[in-house]
Amino acid sequence: MGKNEKMTSRQEKALHTKNALFTAAIDLFKEKGYQNVTVDEIAKRAGTAKGTFYIYFLNKSKVILEEFKKIDSYYDSILNQIENLPTASDKILQFTKKQLTFIKNLGLDMLRVLYINQIDDTPDDSEKILIDQKRKLFVIISDIIEKGILTGELKNTTSVVELTNYFNRSIRGLVLDWIISEASFNLVNQGMKYTENFLLNALK
Repeated sequence: MGKNEKMTSRQEKALHTKNALFTAAIDLFKEKGYQNVTVDEIAKRAGTAKGTFYIYFLNKSKVILEEFKKIDSYYDSILNQIENLPTASDKILQFTKKQLTFIKNLGLDMLRVLYINQIDDTPDDSEKILIDQKRKLFVIISDIIEKGILTGELKNTTSVVELTNYFNRSIRGLVLDWIISEASFNLVNQGMKYTENFLLNALK
């Protein structure tokens, strides 16, 4: 839908219903844990019929997919700020700072929901977004690393994909440690030190 096109009342109602279901699901996931919430409970909280849920979401995991889409939309929105920086190191540091700040602001409850969904072994058949190499996050880091290799700033002893995986796995590990420790350390400050002192050195 173009920017100048107005939604019909039917479209507005559909969007309202989807948002209500999404909000109800996320709130319940935070309150009870992802694995303990049923579609019936989500529909009831949203004030809709159970069948209405399946009009908008195939299963509970698709609700989480919507949240990941919002996260990737944020990464996309800051891309122009990153691309104008002079070096690959500057780009990685700035992106990491913005990424970790955004993640911290999501809060522990939301992050627990996202991580539990990704390791859940239920019949929902969760999409493994955290390790999806087509994600905006992977594409951004991969592009920075590739350009850094071309300029000679970063090493080219292994593939761009492998280096990107190393970097993203390290950041995920840091975030998971923060979640497990109940936010016992400053995620952004420690993340920046970790990236500058260890990850960047490993890439150079």
